[in-house]
Amino acid sequence: MTDAATPAATNAAPSSYVYYRHTLPVRIMHWINVIALTVLFMSGMQIFNAHPALNFGKSSYNGIEPVLEIGARMKPSGEPQGVTRIAGYEFDATGWLGLTRGADGQYARSTFPTWMMLPGPQWLSMARSWHFFFAWVFVLNGLAFLLYAIASRHLSRDLKPTGEELKAVGASIREHGRFKHATAADIGRLDHAAGLGEALAAGAAPGDCRLGRGLSLHAQ
Repeated sequence: MTDAATPAATNAAPSSYVYYRHTLPVRIMHWINVIALTVLFMSGMQIFNAHPALNFGKSSYNGIEPVLEIGARMKPSGEPQGVTRIAGYEFDATGWLGLTRGADGQYARSTFPTWMMLPGPQWLSMARSWHFFFAWVFVLNGLAFLLYAIASRHLSRDLKPTGEELKAVGASIREHGRFKHATAADIGRLDHAAGLGEALAAGAAPGDCRLGRGLSLHAQ
């Protein structure tokens, strides 16, 4: 009679990783930023649709060709064509820029596809209202994040990068640009830098909003 072999204990060692989750206020403020920036982008496209050209200088009436211009024209064959000009070079952008298909499937003159613009196909005054409203949502949310980060020590404890992290930011960006797998340390460095940048931008954002509003009123 032989003794049955007793298998060796194979208890897995506990993981040494500690997963830090953002607090609920930080998550909420991040998602508010997502919504605000999305609306800012889409309403900004509607505003650009009203005058789809970018000029250098104080005025677009200085006789200098725009650096960027999106429009539509008729081909010699009589077919419509969407045209994008960048620094004097023309590109056929029919269906995407300058000339897009509407809900009925027909081509219509529009800088961008209508589904990409808020609040509708062509409504400049309302787009400006949406744009500045959500600009202030973004600003106030940023200030709330800054105050929360200071009060909870999130800024000094989690976002303030160390000297080693600052030295490694450039390498981390290069690795991301090459689509290489990032380590937790790489992600942490960029996350810290982005969070600190958001906190610093929150302090300057009210001035940016006032400047944007003033330029808009001046343009009128």
